[in-house]
Amino acid sequence: MNKLKKLTSHDEYWTGRAREIFEYVDRKDIDFFAELEKTYRAQSVKLQRAVFDFYTKYAEDHEMTYQDAMKRLRGEDLSDYVENARKYREKAENDPELLNRLNEQYSAARALRIEALHAEAVYRAGVLAGALHKSFEKYLYDVAEFAYKKAHGGRAGAVNRPAFEEVIKTPFNGRNYSEQLWGNTDTLADSLKKVFRQGFIRGDSPHEMAREIRKEFNVARSRAETLIRTDATAVINRATIKRYKREGLKYYRILVVLDNRTTQICRRIAQEDKLYKLEDAQVGVNMPPFHYNCRSTIMPDEGELNGEEVEGMLEDASDKTKALFRNKDSNKRRPINIARQNRLTRDFRKKGGVIFQSPAGDQYLKKIGAAAINYNEKTIFLNTKPTISEVLEELYHAEQYRNGKIDPNDYISKIKAEIDAQNYLLSVEKRYNIPRNESEQTKKNLKYWKEELKKYED
Repeated sequence: MNKLKKLTSHDEYWTGRAREIFEYVDRKDIDFFAELEKTYRAQSVKLQRAVFDFYTKYAEDHEMTYQDAMKRLRGEDLSDYVENARKYREKAENDPELLNRLNEQYSAARALRIEALHAEAVYRAGVLAGALHKSFEKYLYDVAEFAYKKAHGGRAGAVNRPAFEEVIKTPFNGRNYSEQLWGNTDTLADSLKKVFRQGFIRGDSPHEMAREIRKEFNVARSRAETLIRTDATAVINRATIKRYKREGLKYYRILVVLDNRTTQICRRIAQEDKLYKLEDAQVGVNMPPFHYNCRSTIMPDEGELNGEEVEGMLEDASDKTKALFRNKDSNKRRPINIARQNRLTRDFRKKGGVIFQSPAGDQYLKKIGAAAINYNEKTIFLNTKPTISEVLEELYHAEQYRNGKIDPNDYISKIKAEIDAQNYLLSVEKRYNIPRNESEQTKKNLKYWKEELKKYED
């Protein structure tokens, strides 16, 4: 069993960090999806009007009813409608992708009215892709920048957007966001052509055909939303990789959101809990997203976190006015076994508490002369091999914070909390079978804090 499985606090911290990123994305989605719906609805309405105009024009030209027009639509040459080619090409001059699709449409056309409708469908779908392209690109840049800053302490400073070109435009599932947008709208155009073809065969009314058009646009919009969410996950993870590399990290692990929506693919990956090299990261293979609507992300390996990062998590815990910490035991240490530590900390972790433990963290504790640190009701910093006293004291401090017994801005309040905690440890010595040398250290700590209180009160 590896280190990550033995202790889940590392996972919990980075899950919280990932949650912040995806909450940001969700907020961005609200506005973007509203824009998406508006754009799709507008083009859908225009195409529906074109269908009604189509029937109306045919009936007027031939002095017949809608019903008669529908009977005579199939196969009759109406070359005047080829004029649409010129009109749409002119409008698409600044959009090479759309122009290419229109040229393909008209090269295969037989100058029939139904071909004119097909061209209308291609044009409307192309307008969609063009309208969404710039807003989608901005959306991905914003997501990448936020994820990059949050990926490693949230202290990246100013970010040069051109530096994210590769992050944004790297293909997911073989196609980048631009190619996928066009792929989605191409599919929509093909579906609309099918609607027209089948509608004429069945003799559908323009009302019936308009209803089918609305359905196809709604399906395409839903696919676009899935594409956007999935691409956002890909961009988040690529930006995170970029940040990790900048910080000198070499490895990462997959962080899977486990709930009733988690796929079997991601559950299997979570179970495997492998360590991957950053240089080998490949979307869809060993880096999320692994499938459409994937919510998995990545996190650093616990053992690689450096002292600077830990310091960033806890600010400056060496300042006794900012944090509560147990002085290092001057005697021989007797580490608590991991199973017992997990049992003792279970309730704390269930309440959202996070425990940091890493080799780099040990160096940081050594640097400031501490054995353990408590920063607030949800943050504990332990040695990788803590003693029972260290675990119990920091858990007790967390409860003190939770019960409002500590004023974070009042040092005297923290001194009194330290005194209370030392008395607590001495009172449960037998209950938890605390070694004698640890109790001796607790007595020394109690004496120190009492003297500290007297000094401040005087």
